Amino acid sequence: MSANIAYQNKDIVSKITAEYFKEKSLSAYGLEVPRIINLHPTNLPVIEANELRLDNIFEFEDGSYGIIDYESDYNYLEQKLKYLNYIARIAERYRRENQPLQKLRMIVIYTGNVERRSVKTTYDIGCLKLETETAFLSGLDAEKIFERLRKKILAGEELTEEDQMLFIILPLANKSQSKKTKALKEEIELAKRISDRKQSISLLSALLVFSDKIIDKNTLKDVRRWIQMTQIGRLFEEEKMNAVNAMAKEKDEQRLKELRQKDEERLKELKQKDEERLKELKQKDEELKQKDKLFALRLLTETEMSDEEIVKIVDVFSPAQIREMRKKGVILTPLDSQSAI
Repeated sequence: MSANIAYQNKDIVSKITAEYFKEKSLSAYGLEVPRIINLHPTNLPVIEANELRLDNIFEFEDGSYGIIDYESDYNYLEQKLKYLNYIARIAERYRRENQPLQKLRMIVIYTGNVERRSVKTTYDIGCLKLETETAFLSGLDAEKIFERLRKKILAGEELTEEDQMLFIILPLANKSQSKKTKALKEEIELAKRISDRKQSISLLSALLVFSDKIIDKNTLKDVRRWIQMTQIGRLFEEEKMNAVNAMAKEKDEQRLKELRQKDEERLKELKQKDEERLKELKQKDEELKQKDKLFALRLLTETEMSDEEIVKIVDVFSPAQIREMRKKGVILTPLDSQSAI
């Protein structure tokens, strides 16, 4: 068996793959199950050699969980017992963690050399009945699908979700081992030519997960190195863009701060001018009042006008105030006119 990438279930490839499968549908494989909403690590205490693919438990949007395994041959009893082992250990893990596990799916994807008619999906021994949900890649026209996807990628066209899901499983749709290996290498090179670097990395990572049985050690090493370097480069570009955006944001904030400061200074200046203008207006108003009072006193002392007539002309005094001033005998002089008021 070739090196299996599940040993590296915490490395960059597995992290990218786990993120990629979120919100994806398995309908492209003929599986009628809900969409995947999350992936959880299995955290099984013991991992046997033939179980290294079991890196994640899939969580579906209906609240169920699923184990996804694939088989390149068919051995009824051996495989059913293996699945029971998976299920028991996962159920035990969830029991220890006090987490509900009300529905668990056992999903098996059979490669191109296994026909539907040869597979029995039920294992019933009376006290226990296991039902597997199955997909058969033998029904896919691998060469035709690959050619269609190749043309789209080389033309720079966007791959649909179904295109992507077919792409990562397609090498396994071939019947012979040699054709699987050849198709895998062709897809690896094709995936590198996808213009969207993030999608390219995600598809390559998922492709490696599904093809761990047929990929040779050197190819695996080269692809993982390419993914890591490309991912590092993409992260560097993202960091660079983030730095540029941060600088632009800082400049914008500094500019906004300067504008606000200028606005505050302008408002302060306008407020000060308004206060000075108001003070001037109050002073002029007071001067006018003094002139009106002086004019009223002149009418009082220098004319025979009645109290009411004076009030009608100048309303700074009331009739009662004028009568009071008459009783006091107010005399207007240049020196004491102010004090008489």
